[in-house]
Amino acid sequence: MRALLEWLDHRTGYKKLLHEALYENVPGGSRWRYVWGSALTFAIFIQFVTGLCLWMAYSPSSQTAWESVYYIQHEMTGGWLLRGIHHVTAQLMTILLMLHFMQVVIDGAYKAPREMNFW
Repeated sequence: MRALLEWLDHRTGYKKLLHEALYENVPGGSRWRYVWGSALTFAIFIQFVTGLCLWMAYSPSSQTAWESVYYIQHEMTGGWLLRGIHHVTAQLMTILLMLHFMQVVIDGAYKAPREMNFW
């Protein structure tokens, strides 16, 4: 496994990108209130992964949609859990988005020099 990861890093340089993302210096130090943006990004990632897995078993036609959802929910191994995670994460994303937005407004993070991030 280590050899595969080294090969992938040699080709893509993902370790440097991962290090920059995980060890970013936060002005004023890290605080719990800064977690909402990262939590929202993680929730979007979970939605993408679970949605991709559900997409492989779902049939969107009007004749087979109900049957495919029934199959995912009752017959597919772990399908109920996958569908549940997808549902709960979708609801959680709304809350995380509002919390992140409130933190941005309270801290004034939309002001210069980052005003272009929001418009």
